[in-house]
Formats: sequence, C-alpha cells, structure tokens
Amino acid sequence: GVFTLAYLAVSGIFADEAPKVSGAVVTLGATTLDHITVDDTTAGKVVYTAHSGYAVEKVVDGDKVVKAFDLKVDAPRSVTTHLKEGKHYLTVCVVPALHLAFKKEGDAWVEMPLADLYEQVLFKGREEVVGDLDKHEDTALFGSEAFGSGKKHTFTATGKKISKVTFGDHVLVDGSYEVFLGLTVYAHGDKKVATVWYLYKPDARIKEIFFEKAGDAWVRVDVTAAAKILNGINPSFSADYKTQYDGFSVYGVFSAVAVVFAVA
Repeated sequence: GVFTLAYLAVSGIFADEAPKVSGAVVTLGATTLDHITVDDTTAGKVVYTAHSGYAVEKVVDGDKVVKAFDLKVDAPRSVTTHLKEGKHYLTVCVVPALHLAFKKEGDAWVEMPLADLYEQVLFKGREEVVGDLDKHEDTALFGSEAFGSGKKHTFTATGKKISKVTFGDHVLVDGSYEVFLGLTVYAHGDKKVATVWYLYKPDARIKEIFFEKAGDAWVRVDVTAAAKILNGINPSFSADYKTQYDGFSVYGVFSAVAVVFAVA
C-alpha cells in the first residue's frame, strides 16, 4: 500500500524556494548520525531523515561521495536505501516533486532513471490491475478508513500494480507514459473525489491529479475544486491547500501524500 519514488534531477528549479538550512551528512550503513534520524525497522530498507533546520548536504559510502548538494539551491530532506535481490539502490528526496535514484555497480553508485527503479526493481513481479474508480469499495484492491463524515479508499493490493485508471470502459489515464504510484478515492454519499499519483516518464516527476464524480462519469478537476469538496467532507482538509509539487498537472492532497509515498 505504500510506494517509493525518485527522479532525475533538474538542478536549480527550486533555487528561489530553498530554505536556509544547515548541512548534514548521510553516511550509508551508519546507525547513528548527527542531525539525521536513521530508521532501519523495515527489512531491506533504511530511511535517513534530516532534522528540522537541516538538509542533506552530502551522501557518502565509505570514502566515496555518492552525491553532494549546494544548499543554496537545494535542501534535500531524506535518503532511502533499498536492498533487492542482493543489489543496492538509493533515492534522494530533493523536494517532494524531485528525487534522484542510484544503483550500486561494484564499488560505484550510478544514477538511474526512476522509472527503471520502479519497473525493474520495486514493482518487479507485480500483477497488473486496472484502477477502476467505480470499484473503490472492492476490498480486494482498496483499504478504507474514516475521512471526516465519509471514507477514504486507498489502493493497497499486495503484489499488484495499477496499469491504467478508468471508470468502467472509459480510460482516464492510459499508462503509456505513467508509472502509477498511488490511487485514493474519497467518498461521502454522492460526493466523490479521486486522487491519482504517478511518475510521468518524459520529465521523471511526480504528478498528482484529481477527478470528481459527476453523474455517471468521472471528470478531471483542479486542486481548488477538489479541495473544496474534500473540505466539505472533512474540515481538517484545508479548503485552500497549496500543492507540494511542481508542473502543469501537479496538485497536492494534504497529509495523505506522506503516507502514500513513505517508502522513499
């Protein structure tokens, strides 16, 4: 039910937004680090998270520098390592919409496309299923929990991955250029909003888009319209929520983002 993400870098995009932070160093394999929390409670995965007021200035493996950052331009908050079939991988979260992915070849770390990390490693062997928005109450595919006066249905099918997003025979996102990372449907009576997260291969960035149920169809809506509906269902969802992502088709959905993408 949770997914990882990482991206090819476009250096400097967030230069004007980078906060003033102090630098911290992530030393791979270390169990304790200054200004970094190390979480190794999940088998095959370690998450290194910078403390408040700090950012990852450098990632090192022994005496080798995997990646260094100019904190005047970028302020990475976390690094995640994965061990899959005896091979090592890592992602660096530069900002929520921009991650970097690396694989270890011999003693060297080599940057790789995020799509390859998903398709060839993290999602390897998963069965493809259609993400039908009208089937959000199917417990074989979705888990549910309370969401204000309604419910939140999150795609959590173990061993499966979404191949395309539809409602019935109507295709909303066909998966030609997308690697789907998450799908959630919020419902209260006839009010329904769906959020789809995906990696868009051409620019290697996360996209988050909304659909609203209108009559028998699902139609694309922007973050303003979606947030208004979601706030009506659950007042803790801000009606003027601002996106955490960049790009022309990228939108934000409150704290669910942190849960859906917790792996990376």
